[in-house]
Amino acid sequence: MDGVLRSSPSLPPAWRGLGLAAAFRTQESLPLLTAPATFRTAAGPREVCRRGRFVHVEYPAPLVWRVDERRGTALDALRRLGLEPCASMECPAPCFLDLDGVVLAAALRDATELHTWKPASTVAKVLQGAGCCCLLLCHAAGGRVLARSWLGDGREVPSPLAAGAAACLTLVDTDRKACEVCFANGLVLPVRLRRDGRRIHRLTVGLRVH
Repeated sequence: MDGVLRSSPSLPPAWRGLGLAAAFRTQESLPLLTAPATFRTAAGPREVCRRGRFVHVEYPAPLVWRVDERRGTALDALRRLGLEPCASMECPAPCFLDLDGVVLAAALRDATELHTWKPASTVAKVLQGAGCCCLLLCHAAGGRVLARSWLGDGREVPSPLAAGAAACLTLVDTDRKACEVCFANGLVLPVRLRRDGRRIHRLTVGLRVH
């Protein structure tokens, strides 16, 4: 089964994965429901499939960079929000991460800082200035990744894009192929990586359906 997905302009880029899941969900009356479906999108083909209570949405291999002629550095953008994350053995350096939209991403060493942080300036303004559709802050805690994320309009809400970015950022230097991303509102999204050694080729984010 395949199709074409044209996202509404009102759908935030960080929620495009929800659009794919919803399009797939509408096919539930068809016998091919459990078979993978490929949707052609503006960003390229994306595969969607259902396993159990989850619709799994595919994202491409992550593109990661830290300095951009137009955006400046990821660290500069985070500093404008009042954050000063520093890279360590446990935490990769802040970066721009593009899966299906550009995420301003930072891993924090302390879970308390993640939970209590408040932006020093308007998130929407900083993201717009950096050309990003999402802000992600995360912290690796055992087998899970704790996360907070903001959309381009400044709202703090989870998104499939943020979940995928959190998994890529925290697992990139490991051999792990899966994790659960736990957002501040209690939402937990499973992420699986398709990789060759440490290189990530694709990833899927699971979205629960009812």
